[in-house]
Amino acid sequence: MIVSPFVEETEKLVIKAEADGYYKFDHTNVLFNCCLPAGLSANLTLSDDTLYLNEWETERGNCKCLCKYDLSSEIKNLEEGNYVLCLMKDSITRGTMTLFFNDTMNEEIVISELIE
Repeated sequence: MIVSPFVEETEKLVIKAEADGYYKFDHTNVLFNCCLPAGLSANLTLSDDTLYLNEWETERGNCKCLCKYDLSSEIKNLEEGNYVLCLMKDSITRGTMTLFFNDTMNEEIVISELIE
């Protein structure tokens, strides 16, 4: 049997309830330019019943390749209930999903399974 050292990892978003009413969003294996002079930025906002997670290159990268990055965001003071999560990259919607947020939340979402 031949085992490849290159295992492609799936892009995922893990949302967990944390202490003191925080929810942590860990986005793994998201693709951005490999040369980022100013890094990456993320903004997590709530409007009505929709959470918008927008991620972008702070300053455009200058390489002709893509690399995988892991990003984390958090939000506090959400009331228990259903919210629509809208995942965005450079303000363009990648997909949405309705999720139930409570103090025991621990959701793992495969990004390719989001509804466009």
